[in-house]
This record gives sequence, structure tokens and C-alpha cells, in this order.
Amino acid sequence: MVHSGLWGEGRVAQFAGSGARMCQMFFVVSAFLMYSSYDRVVIIKNGNVELRDIFYWILKRFIRLIPLFYLSIIVHMLTGGYSRYWLGSQGHVTFSNIISHLLFIHGLFPYYMDSVISVEWYVGDIAILIVMMPLLYKAIHSTSAAISWIVGTNIVLHFGLPYLQELRILPADDLHIWNTYISDFGFWNQLPVMLIGIALYRLMQAIDLESMVNHKKVLSFVIIFLSIVLQYGLIYRGTNVYMLSGFTLWGIAYALWFISQKIYPIWILNNPIVKLLGKYSYAIYLFHFGIFIRYYDKFGFTLSDIRLNAILRMMIVTAESLITGIVLTQYIEKPCVAYISNCIKMVKKCK
Repeated sequence: MVHSGLWGEGRVAQFAGSGARMCQMFFVVSAFLMYSSYDRVVIIKNGNVELRDIFYWILKRFIRLIPLFYLSIIVHMLTGGYSRYWLGSQGHVTFSNIISHLLFIHGLFPYYMDSVISVEWYVGDIAILIVMMPLLYKAIHSTSAAISWIVGTNIVLHFGLPYLQELRILPADDLHIWNTYISDFGFWNQLPVMLIGIALYRLMQAIDLESMVNHKKVLSFVIIFLSIVLQYGLIYRGTNVYMLSGFTLWGIAYALWFISQKIYPIWILNNPIVKLLGKYSYAIYLFHFGIFIRYYDKFGFTLSDIRLNAILRMMIVTAESLITGIVLTQYIEKPCVAYISNCIKMVKKCK
């Protein structure tokens, strides 16, 4: 919705604009899955995790990212899909920019963070999370510890960001890049949301479903209602909680969704369509904006009504992105990941 850019003004536009906050759902889910993956390694090793185990775990996580991410870089460069808005005064994609993307360190550089694919800042933050996860795992062994980290990082951000925003490292023409990097795309802003994913993993382990046999459905709907109220407030009322960032509150809203579905799944949030989109969401995310939305303006259908036009555009772009995602995932990502993984296994056996 937010990338369609066709909603005009008013409450509908406010709702559509909140689509940008779906990135926080990605961060919650990614941190949840990543923490659980590392937890399995610790369990298998009976707590005796060696440095080589950590190295191979990190390597496997990057292998999952590489095939489609590298392909999206190639496709966007060949089709002129790079973003001059995020390139700022640089004006073009430099060699060092490409290298930073290939090494997954583009999230450390304001000029590079979102300049090639127009959505890759998320991947840059996830790359940092992968490297940090073993350290976070050592620090967080319970829900209460995760909550303490969430509160602590929000306090640091609340008092620290104003000082960073006063700095002027980039040229005046590029302040939109600098401000976005400091207050949004920078890893530190999303860390509390990722910590919510870790807290969610620990909390779900602690939930005793057997003790709520007679109240699952009611409890699930109550929690969903609370999540909707919070999201409504964030979109339309500017809801804030002292020293908790807006990103953190969105993360909490999504965590409530997931908790409700753990207790009692309902069809509107847990159905084949949502599962299909979720399964191929990485490919959809990498290709939908720079390719399909950009080229829809040249080859797509246009209606006079701005809202109907936006809905039509979203449906067509989503369908195209999903089909592309399925093809790329099945015939490029999975074979490449399997091949690289087998090579690593052979190397490990040789050692």
C-alpha cells in the first residue's frame, strides 16, 4: 500500500502509509526464527557451542540471503532500478556501493543503505542481527531479560538520538538521507523490535495452552482486539508511550497478533493465502518495488478513480511479485542454497 503511492489524502492515505510499518513485522518474525534456530544449535550441542559452530551457523544464515539478494542487485542494475533519491548527491551507484551490498555491510553507510533495490535497508539490518545473535543469545535467556533489553535500548535511543540528529556529516542536500538513517533505517532503531521477536519466542515457550482449554477463543479475540486498538492509535491518534519508540509499539502490536494465533488461530490471519505470501515474502519484498511498481507506470492499466486505481495496481503487482517469487524461490534460491550447503558439508567432513 505504501509503495503504491496512489492513495491521495485523508484517512485512507494515513492507513495506506502505515504499510511502511510492516517492516517491523518482518523484524519480529526474523528475530523470532533466528533466535529459535540458534537455540536449537545450543540444545543439540548441550550448551557447548564452539567458535566454529557459531561461524557455520552465521554462514548458513547468510547463504539463505545470498541467491535472491545478489540476483535482485543484478536485475535492478540492468533495468535502472536503483534509487537516485537514496543516492543523494552521489548521483550514481559506485563500485564501493556494490561491494558493500555483496558483503552485506551496506546498512552501515547512509548513501548505500537503500540505493540499489530501494528496499534493501531491511536486509542490511538483518545481516547485522545475524552477526549479533550469538551475543544476544548469551545475554537473553528469559522473557523478563528480553523485556529489560527492550526497555533499556528504548531509553538509550530516547536520549541519544536527539544528539545524533544534531550532527551534520552529510551535505545539506542529503539531509533526508542522514535523518532517515539516524531515525529509521539505522540498525539501532530496529533493535528493540528485534528484541520483541526474541521475547516472543521465550514467551511462547512459556504459554501453557492446556490451562486455558475453555477460554482459548475468547482470549485470542481479546488480544487481537487490543492489537487493533494499538495499531489504530498509532495510525490515527499518534499514540505514544513515554520513551518507547513508535517502532517498538508496532512491534508490540504484531507480537500480540502472534500470541493470539498461538492460543487460538483464526482464519482471517491464518489462511492459505497469507501462508503463501509469507512463504515467498523475501522474494516479493526484493522485487516488487523496484521492478513491478516502477514498470507498472509504463505498462499497467490506469483507472480514473484514485482508490480503485491503487487497489488494481496492488492486486496486479502482488500477483506478479508472487508468481516471480515462487519461480525464483523454487528454481534459483533453493537449488543454490542446497548446492552451497552441500559444499560446506563436504569441507567440514574434510576437516
